[in-house]
Amino acid sequence: MEQICSKGELLLICVGISAAALGELMGGGRGWTLARLLAGGGSLVILIFSALWFADISTCIAEQIAYNTGFVARGSILVFMIGTLCSGLCIVLSQDASPKSVVNED
Repeated sequence: MEQICSKGELLLICVGISAAALGELMGGGRGWTLARLLAGGGSLVILIFSALWFADISTCIAEQIAYNTGFVARGSILVFMIGTLCSGLCIVLSQDASPKSVVNED
């Protein structure tokens, strides 16, 4: 697992998922204001953190600076799991929770 996740690619995936979830949350339904703020804030923090951490890893690779690949692999997986949770909550909260009225126009 260390070889697969040691260069931070999972962080880029997390950035994409978090950005998409935030877009859904901003354009989604209303209600659940506190929950929407917490889930959206969590996704935003994960998005920024993942992007900055990937930039740091990329700089280390480009300049051939030694870094702890095991820490990056385990940390990337942890950040990805937290990001996926926050993003999933954003998607769920973006759905309109109010009941839809059905109008029969016969």
